[in-house]
This record gives sequence, structure tokens and C-alpha cells, in this order.
Amino acid sequence: MYTTKLLCMMGMLCACSSLAVAQEKSSWLSTVNDTAYVEDLSRQLTVRLFESHKYGYFSVFDKDSHKRLTYLSHTPYNFGIGANYRSIGINLGFNFPFINNGSKEKYGKPKYLDLQTHVYLRKWLVDAYLQFYRGYYLTDPEGTLNNYKEDGLHARRPDLKSTSGGLNVTYVFNDERFSYRANTIQVDYQKKSAGSFLVGASGMYVNMRGDSAIVPANTKDDFMNGLQYDRANTFQLTVSAGYGYTVVIAKHFFITGVVTLGAGANTNSTRMMADNNREHGYGFAWNNMLRLGVGYNSTRYFAGLHWENFDTHNGISSTNAYEGYGTGNLRVSLARRFNVKRLNGRSHKE
Repeated sequence: MYTTKLLCMMGMLCACSSLAVAQEKSSWLSTVNDTAYVEDLSRQLTVRLFESHKYGYFSVFDKDSHKRLTYLSHTPYNFGIGANYRSIGINLGFNFPFINNGSKEKYGKPKYLDLQTHVYLRKWLVDAYLQFYRGYYLTDPEGTLNNYKEDGLHARRPDLKSTSGGLNVTYVFNDERFSYRANTIQVDYQKKSAGSFLVGASGMYVNMRGDSAIVPANTKDDFMNGLQYDRANTFQLTVSAGYGYTVVIAKHFFITGVVTLGAGANTNSTRMMADNNREHGYGFAWNNMLRLGVGYNSTRYFAGLHWENFDTHNGISSTNAYEGYGTGNLRVSLARRFNVKRLNGRSHKE
């Protein structure tokens, strides 16, 4: 069963790569560019240095006590290099020990595989995720657990493991004048302020499991009435709508914000520890995607910060609570663009 799900999630990643290659051959992918607002620099070679931090988190919210329990994955900061040319892009990140010095002792040794593919066309934004995390820690143990004392290990849960995968597709209406990829993969230069309405759809699968109860028995305020479970599976389908806007200041400085909200339904399965039986059901599902960017851009140089966070929520039919799962990436980039010569010796200039 897990093999089938894994193959499906890998197929989504491959489909996203195919979209990037096909963008220049299909009219429903290409954009009729308004050059007064956006300068297309994809025919130049963009080379970047970056620092990034990918992460995942899992939460349980009890509607009766209005309390939340949140686990965060321990993932390192990476430095790397990358390049983009036309529809092809690559990034290589490296974990240097001196960057994350001391964090392993407090939060545990990172154990994860985080594959994310983001296809940024002018008409479409496509995000695909395939993630395996092992080892989490509680973000607020003092406020969540009874009689908690910090021992330097910060409420580790090395037994918690998650498998997740999903696909999020967004359509951009005003693609002629609004370019989100200008601050993400640096292949455009947004010259004037512009925005666009967005619509989309997404599907997300999450499997969370532990060697002991996911919700500890010593939580405060009778959290979830003492319900103990060690396995949770959810799959949600949603449709979404939102808006994105880029403010350009003095021709080169920009602030970009994109927000989409989705609603739909989920299936869920929870294995109770009392009798080792699984409870199945359906629930209301919702999610949100937040994308922020700020920095400097020109025809030659780029310097900026970019953050994306995809947050999902799923109702649990067996109790008055819901589970949340989120994933994101925080990145700082410095980029330089270079003209690329054609076979006849002439270079591309946009």
C-alpha cells in the first residue's frame, strides 16, 4: 500500500518537471508579455547563491480546551548554488556542519528526505511535495505538558515519523503583467507594480505514526479527553482562491505577497491504542498557501528573501479536534544574469 502511494507521489513530481519543459510549446502555458510591466529574462543564464531552510510540522488542536499541540521537524540550514536557463533549472544545497553547530545536541540528529518541485510559469504555479521525516520536537513543552523541566533535549520525539505527499496547482489570471517567478527563480524583472486574482486546487496525503501516543498522556487541561492514538492518516482535496501583488519601489526594490485559501473534504483514519482498532471517517478540510518575497531586482542583479508556507487542516471524525500539517521553505538568494550566445555568435538580449 505504501509502495503504491510512494509511486503516485513520485509521479506527481515527474509531471511537474514535464510541465516546465512543455511551457514554451503550448499556448495554454505561455504568456503574451506586457513589457511595460515585466521583462522576460529567461533566455539569459541566471546563476545564484542561496541559503535555504526546509521544514515540516504537525499539530493537533482540541476544540473543547482550545489548546494546540505542535511538533516541528529538525531540519538544517543549507547553502548552495543554482542556475536557470529558459525552462530548465537546478539547485544544489549542502549542509555544512559549522552552520548548524549545536542544534543537533538540543533537537536531535536530522533524519529526513524532503523533495519539493516548484514549477513557476507565468500562467501557473505548481507545487509538488514528497517528504519523509523522522524525529520531531514539541515547540512549547512548558505550555503543553504538566511538570515539564528543560533538560537540554527540548522535548524530543525521535519515535515520530511522517510520510507526506501532495500537489498544489494555481492559475494566475493577470499573467501578462504579474510575475511571481521574478522573485522565486529570478528569470523575470517586475518593473511596475501589478497584481492578479488566483484560483487553484490541491490534494495532500499525510501519514503520522509513533512508537507511543502522538498526544502525550501528561498534556495539560485534559487535552482531547485523554484520547490516545499512535497512527493517523489523512487525505484532503480542496479548491482555492486568492490574490497576489507586487509593489515596486524606485524601479528596483520589490515586496511581493500571495495568499490563497482552500476548502474541501478529507478522509481520515486513526488507530486507537486502547483496543488497537482503526476509526475511519470523513471531515471538513481547509488549507492556505502564503508566499512572501522582498528584495532588489534589475536586468542583471537580484538579491532577495523568499518564503513559502503550505498549511493544511483536517477534521477528525472520532473526536472534537482537527489535525494540521504544514511544510515550507525560507530562502535568501543572490543572483547574476549572463547573456548566452547562440550558435551563430549572437547573444540573447531581452
